[in-house]
Amino acid sequence: LIQSEVERFFGISHEDMISSKRSKNIAFARHIAIYLSRYHTEESLESIGKKFGGRDHTTVMHSVSKIEADQKDNRKLFDEIEQLTIRIKSNS
Repeated sequence: LIQSEVERFFGISHEDMISSKRSKNIAFARHIAIYLSRYHTEESLESIGKKFGGRDHTTVMHSVSKIEADQKDNRKLFDEIEQLTIRIKSNS
């Protein structure tokens, strides 16, 4: 659910979400989806990483840390995460 909501919000495919592509828009959306997965599920870091194309738990930690830091200084990002959180909760 989280992946599909983020994919729809940012206009990327599921294949891109779980791929190893590192273009800025895809990586940014993936970071947000990983961050949301960490805070809105009880999945382990390893489990989240597997659902994002077999990523390592340290990659998941990096994504979470990056989004936490970025949203402190970026109101637009904070608002986007709030919108996504509302969408996820209303569809779960």
